[in-house]
This record gives sequence, structure tokens and C-alpha cells, in this order.
Amino acid sequence: MQKGCSCHFLYGPETKEEHKVQIEKSLRDKMELKLEVIFYKKDGTPFWCLFDIVPIKNEKREVVLFLASHKDITHTKMLEMSVSDECDSAALLGARFRSSDAGMLGEGSEPDGDFQVPAGCNMGRRRSRAVLYQLSGHYKPEKIKTKLKLSNNLLHTTEAPFPEYKAQSLKKSRFILSHYGVFKGCWDWIILVATFYVAVLVPFNAAFAKADRQTMVSDVIVEALFIVDIILNFRTTFVSKKGEVVSDPKLIAINYLRGWFLVDLLAALPFDHLYASNLYTGEESHIHLVKLTRLLRLARLLQKMDRYSQYTAMILTLLMLSFTLVAHWLACVWYVIAEKEELSNDSSWDIGWMHALADRLKIPVSNITNAEAYTTALYFTFTSLTSVGFGNVSANTVAEKVFSILMMLIGALMHAVVFGNVTAFIQRMYSRRSMYDSKWRDLKDFIALHQVRMNCMHGEFTLF
Repeated sequence: MQKGCSCHFLYGPETKEEHKVQIEKSLRDKMELKLEVIFYKKDGTPFWCLFDIVPIKNEKREVVLFLASHKDITHTKMLEMSVSDECDSAALLGARFRSSDAGMLGEGSEPDGDFQVPAGCNMGRRRSRAVLYQLSGHYKPEKIKTKLKLSNNLLHTTEAPFPEYKAQSLKKSRFILSHYGVFKGCWDWIILVATFYVAVLVPFNAAFAKADRQTMVSDVIVEALFIVDIILNFRTTFVSKKGEVVSDPKLIAINYLRGWFLVDLLAALPFDHLYASNLYTGEESHIHLVKLTRLLRLARLLQKMDRYSQYTAMILTLLMLSFTLVAHWLACVWYVIAEKEELSNDSSWDIGWMHALADRLKIPVSNITNAEAYTTALYFTFTSLTSVGFGNVSANTVAEKVFSILMMLIGALMHAVVFGNVTAFIQRMYSRRSMYDSKWRDLKDFIALHQVRMNCMHGEFTLF
């Protein structure tokens, strides 16, 4: 509503001054008001209005806004006035009849009977009162039987019970977590860090450190965090499609089982416990490849990114991290391709990019460290995704060329999406500055066109 709650725009010649004063006093003193007043429509037509003003308070008992309701009671008011006029005229006629009767009968005589007011008059008056009573919000249907409960506030205070403008109090068990609570927020950040850990180290270990157990302890800790997160998700409230906070454990479990439970379960499978118990050992184990299923948990980040969509710096950071993460994954795949081709050919084969790197370093291929191989692979993927491509690292075999083509297509898409959004965010950040510069140029053009003296415009420049 773009107009004031005092409704000055509805006033007219027939609006009484005392009603205006009552409305202003109600808003000034933040008190409830119920008033029958004459307002005017947009076309100038007057109408009777049942006008209610109710102050709305927050949880601190401070009035933050007013609720104003309008009900057109013109028809009811006119009906009441017509019935009242009819009854007054009938009563006046009866009084005159009795006085004339008394004069004709003389002293000591009594009339035959009292003059009766027409039944329709009383019926109409009762009807109008019932309608007004219903419109004023006090009408209660007889079929609905409710118990009258008076709180201590109503019995021991003189203030009217006003509605409060605040978040609905959530009635839940002590073992149910609030999805907007402090603990849940901190836990989500811990899971976010664990998810990024999985997104970085799981592909790296699958490609470069298949038999390395240095990160086994941290991997077990991450698995434990994911398992605890599944348990907590069964005890965390959620917002339904109706916008209501659901705290029923049964409904929470059904909602989670229908949603992200399967993804979280695959990400929390204890592969590292099998690895630690020596059930799978050596290069023959594909346990690291199975652990790639944990990357499915990244899909949950897309759901939570909407929460930070209003923060430009946060969105820019997430976009750049996503671009770097894709380059990291492609670098791991680029190394795996070279390793597989090295194993599938004899010792005299020297075509792949790993051999080209060994020739530049003047060392055997077997002496290339994981750090050197990963840095070179990451350098190649970044140059390909950003469409730079210096050519010092290039694809030589058929598999490498096919992968390079796919990487160029992914790079074109990533370049359009990521850097397009980055450009849009930066332009939005500097939109106010560009608007200021545009107005400043327009002001200078106006001064030059109309030949305004600069000493006259000194104050205007200062204000601008």
C-alpha cells in the first residue's frame, strides 16, 4: 500500500473533524481504533466505512506497523437510518393520536389501548443491529462451540492484546534441530569444508596416489562427519511447500528419504575402513575410483548457493572456485590418460605428453614426480579452458586429442557461464558509479549549452 494509514486521501466534505482527530490520535498513541466514518471513493462518491486500526507489535513489544481494514457498510447504514426514521415518524404519529384522543375523551376517560409501534419497525431494527454486529467482527455462529480462555495478561493488564509481528514460535522436541539454528549453521560450514576436501583430494588420490595412505586418517574423519550428518538430517526441521516449518520426526524422515538420502549414503560409505583393514591392498585395488561417488555430494552445494545469491563477493568466489575445481578434475584425467597409454605400450614408445615433459626436463619418464606431473597437467587444462593454449604442452596421441577436443568444448561453456556472470556482477557493482558519471556529464553539457557562469554553479557542484 503506497498511501498513509491515516487515509487522508479518503477524506471529503462530509468527513467529520472529530473522526479525523480520533484517527490521528490512534496512530500517534499507537492504540486500537474502531470507527464508523464517511469516506470518499476515487470518483468522489461518499460511502460509510467501518474503519479499524490495529497496531502490530514484534517480539520486543514494539509497534512496527499498523493494520488498517475498511468495510463498506453504506447499505447497512442506510437501512438502519431508514428504519430509524420510520420508527420516529410512527412514534410521533402515535403521540399525536394519543393527545388528540385524550382531548376528545375528556377528563377521567382512558383510551381503548396503547398505540403499538409497527412490528416491521422493530424487526428492521433488530436485523440492522445483527448485520452491524456481524460486520464489526463480534458475530459468533451458534454451531461452533468454543471454550473461552482468558490469559493472565488479559486479566491483569489494562493494555489491549495486540497481534505480534514476529516469527512463529516452533514447538519441537529437544532432540530436533532447527534448520536455521546456530549449531546447524556451524555444522553446514564444517560439511562444506569436508565436501571441498573430498572434491579436491579424492580425484587426486585416484589419479596420482593410488597406494599412498598419508591421507587415510583425514579420509576416515570425513567419512565419520558424513555419517553423523546423515543422522542429524533425520532430526532437522525443514520448510514445507506451504512455507511451514515441519518438526514432526516422521515427516522429517519421509522428506529426507525422498530427497538427498541416497546421495548422502553413497558419499558416506566407509571405503577407507576397508582400505585400513587391508581387505584391499596394492595397485589392484580400485577403492579410490569407488570413492569418486562422494563427488555426488557437490550437488547439494547448488541447493545452498541460493542462500548466498544476494552476496556478490560470495558468488564471485564460488564461481572462481568452481572453475578451478573443474580444471583440477580435468588435470587428473589428463594424467590418467598418459599413464594408461604408458602402461599399454612397450618401453620404446615415447609419443605422449609425459615423454615430452621428460625430454624437456632431461630425465626418464619414471623419475617424474607427482608434483611435476600434476603442475604440468593443471597448466595445460587452465590454458585450454581459458582458450589461451600456448602449445608448449600439447596432445599427441589419439586419446589425448579426443580429450582435448572435449575439454575445449567444456572450456567454451565454462568461459561463457562463469566469466559472463563475473562480468555481470562487476557491472552491477559499478552501476551506481556509472550512473553518477552519466549525470555529471549531463550537467556539464547543460552548463556548456546554456553558458552558465561557473561562479553561480559552485554551490550546485558542491551539493552534487
